Amino acid sequence: MQNFVFALLLVITLGLKRPLLAKLADDFCPFPDTVTGHPGVQRFFRRVSLLWALVFAVNGATTLAVLATQTVNNFLLVSTAGSYTVVALGIAASLWWFRRSLARIGIRLRIGTPPKPVTV
Repeated sequence: MQNFVFALLLVITLGLKRPLLAKLADDFCPFPDTVTGHPGVQRFFRRVSLLWALVFAVNGATTLAVLATQTVNNFLLVSTAGSYTVVALGIAASLWWFRRSLARIGIRLRIGTPPKPVTV
């Protein structure tokens, strides 16, 4: 049920200025307000929230279907492997989409510490 509840929360917060997924992302990787306030970035977080709502809904539906049709041993194997696969695909798609969205609006994503300023 937690998959369906989280999917619903993601959809409900789409109408907010900062959807739940944008707030969660900011906890892991804080961005300056100039970035998070950009309409292109806000649009990305609304759209990626839909992607993750779908990921959680598919994960929940698959878990229920496997639970209803398989033995306990098969359920544990299939649901774990399936869940990890769906989440990994969601992560890969989100990262690719994020980099692409930022590039479209002229922001270059650099991972790591910022370069030190050159002093003369």
